[in-house]
Amino acid sequence: MQQELARGHTKSLTGLFFLDNNPLEAEALRLGLIQPKHLFIEAYKPVMQEFMADGYTLRQMARALNDKGYKTYQGLPWTKANLFYFIREHVTHD
Repeated sequence: MQQELARGHTKSLTGLFFLDNNPLEAEALRLGLIQPKHLFIEAYKPVMQEFMADGYTLRQMARALNDKGYKTYQGLPWTKANLFYFIREHVTHD
């Protein structure tokens, strides 16, 4: 499903993160196309904590998540970079 955004840009609603107070985000949430970001974060935090406790490297974490078909909030494969950001912002930043 494609949705027209400001200035003529189009983006797929499925699996994308939209900015706060964006009417497209509200509609995507209402339709069940995306989940609230806080639920995504709370679901992945214990997974990341377990990987860290088991001594996984970022590369090993990304491989394990991608092998199971897990995606980032934006619907993309996990990489070392987005794992580093997620862990920094949501796991070790509490």
